[in-house]
Amino acid sequence: MRAEREVAISNAQRLWKLNQDFWSDKPIDLDQDIVFASMGTKLAGDPPDRYVSALAGSDIQTNPPETNEAVAAMEGKTFTRAVDKFLSDDILAEIQEKVDFARMETFLMEEGLAKFAQPQQLLLKSIADKRAAH
Repeated sequence: MRAEREVAISNAQRLWKLNQDFWSDKPIDLDQDIVFASMGTKLAGDPPDRYVSALAGSDIQTNPPETNEAVAAMEGKTFTRAVDKFLSDDILAEIQEKVDFARMETFLMEEGLAKFAQPQQLLLKSIADKRAAH
């Protein structure tokens, strides 16, 4: 699928737009930002700034340390706002046609929860081990 490589960017940009639209008419003084979590590259050959560049210009990115280090090492690289530069209509149509969004959500929730839960469990074990040693 040609659009396969673009699904994550498309989803993040669509959520960003929905968030912008939702808050646009609310009488609040604070910005309501999205946290784009763990936007490191997944596929071999992708530039390390693939997602950083695509989502630049708004909200918050929490990238894996390796991504931040690789991006920081890109001498002379500047980022311009791209979060509102959506993919072409043909790629978006292909994504809509071919992606099983319910299945993808289930997978991403399971994977995402594990990525947060495992470090938390390791931290709790480390604390328990230190307490037991004293």
